[in-house]
Amino acid sequence: MIKANRLSSDGKFLESIRTHKKSIELGKQIPAPNEYSFPWYWDYSNLAEVYPELGEVDKAHQTILKYIEARDNDPRDALYAYPIANIGRVLLEKGDTEGARRYLREALKFVLKSEEPVAIGDMYKHLFDLSLAEANLKEAKLVSEKIQQLYEKNSSQDRLRDQSDLTHAIILKKSTNVRDRIKAQDLLLELIERLDFYYANLITASNHLCETYLEEIKLYGHEEAFDKAQVLIDRINGIAKEQQSMKFLVKSYLLQARLKPITGEFEQAEAIFHQAELICEEKNLVALGVRVKSEKSGFEEDLTQMQQLLNRNASIQERLKQAIFSPISMRRSI
Repeated sequence: MIKANRLSSDGKFLESIRTHKKSIELGKQIPAPNEYSFPWYWDYSNLAEVYPELGEVDKAHQTILKYIEARDNDPRDALYAYPIANIGRVLLEKGDTEGARRYLREALKFVLKSEEPVAIGDMYKHLFDLSLAEANLKEAKLVSEKIQQLYEKNSSQDRLRDQSDLTHAIILKKSTNVRDRIKAQDLLLELIERLDFYYANLITASNHLCETYLEEIKLYGHEEAFDKAQVLIDRINGIAKEQQSMKFLVKSYLLQARLKPITGEFEQAEAIFHQAELICEEKNLVALGVRVKSEKSGFEEDLTQMQQLLNRNASIQERLKQAIFSPISMRRSI
């Protein structure tokens, strides 16, 4: 189980899944009286954390149900926070924010009683993600502040430091203050340099950093930001394909679709949006599917303006500065 968790943290999701499954098979073979026989079904809970990273929401849900069944059949086990939170995370991916909030709050209550700072930070991070999905920036900011306060009291915990910096950077990125956005970009650059653990956070930071480059293009017409954004997009896309992560692949598609119109590749942008929509439908990624439709709507709104700029042979800098459509994070917080 420990090996599988480490593989997941390193971004080796497929290998992590295989290792968890092997651990389950071996765990079931240990005689029941043995004190080490009962934790084997915890692999089901951990699998439910890995599957969403691949966009396999239904598999995550099925795995959680297997965990619950095994746990209920073992009176020695207590009600743990992480499996409860995993149910909430699955519901969030399916677009059920109300159900997600119910489970995540329950998980938070459990860890607050335990007084385990890292576990509390994890639950706050899930609630932070939920707040963004609900476009509730005010609540997201409050949760981010709680994580920062938690880290200040437990400054030796690197995981809390990373969560504090990541959520703070996301809040700054959404600010209307230009200086805040510059701070966000600097903080995200720092995070990417040091995040060699918990790969999903690294991808998240890369995704948000790319959006700051897109905003930089929009505001200042900095062509070098275009190249930096493309490098990050290629990186995210490569990792997504290597690990067969449909979730990350869709996010890389959304970033790609923002750049295509700049060079007049309108049909390619439409094709990318279509592929992203198909993946969300196939994998039941409801929340991400809503984001895709919103991004596509923004693309269609800006299409006429971009075509006009191209028709009059506007410079690439003018197109970058004036015509790139706003990142989704500037229109609606998701």
